[in-house]
Amino acid sequence: MRYRRRLLPLVGVAWLAAALTAPRPAAAVTSAGGGAGPAAIADETPAAEQPPAARRPVRICITGPIDAAQRVYIEHRLRKAQLLGADLLILEIDSPGGTLDDSRLVADALLDLHWARSVAYIPREAISGAAFVALACNEIAIHPNARLGDAGPIALTNEGFARVPEKIISITKTIARTLAGARGRPEALAEAMVRSVKVFRVRHVPSGQEHFVTENEWGNLADRAGWEKSAGGAVPGRVVVSTAFPAPGRRWYDDLHTA
Repeated sequence: MRYRRRLLPLVGVAWLAAALTAPRPAAAVTSAGGGAGPAAIADETPAAEQPPAARRPVRICITGPIDAAQRVYIEHRLRKAQLLGADLLILEIDSPGGTLDDSRLVADALLDLHWARSVAYIPREAISGAAFVALACNEIAIHPNARLGDAGPIALTNEGFARVPEKIISITKTIARTLAGARGRPEALAEAMVRSVKVFRVRHVPSGQEHFVTENEWGNLADRAGWEKSAGGAVPGRVVVSTAFPAPGRRWYDDLHTA
């Protein structure tokens, strides 16, 4: 699965290893050009539900395309991390994506992982299928200049890249929305990774709760009179999660064990 220029990250929070015992900060979402964007609303855990401090963090590096060989490598590293007694997995992802099937299988393995908490750390990019791997993690920590998303499927033929049938796009959209929903992230933003759709931040006036919805979902909202769109309108096509990082020269994961 190759990629097109569609870069919408999921609004997760940066859960840095150095701050595992502290209350989780809310992530601020800003546009690439600077300025305030929609606030993170779907990945906030109450203080009473904060995970315990990790006793055995392990780092797994995912670099390059996600194909069958990479999938087998990741599965092997996951098994090794479990044998090491890991209770926190830091998946450092720097990948342009890969095949839909292999990316989905890696994501499914992470969703089924119950012996450790998973954090996707994206210093540069997690594009296409790599974005699915990130979505499957409990947390996403993304550098302000990194890219996450652009998961629209494209077929590689003898004549070059070609548009895939709508059925494949629909399946890919469903995968993205399912992964996001499983981790409590906005499904509308996940869908926007796969195909061009407008996404709005909306507020339920009586309760004050906020959500992200696609334009189609907005049109089908029940009791739409009780909802209002945010003043900013549609979410920009390039959004990143802003987070604090340590001083230059020292990486926050330098002391982690590598599986």
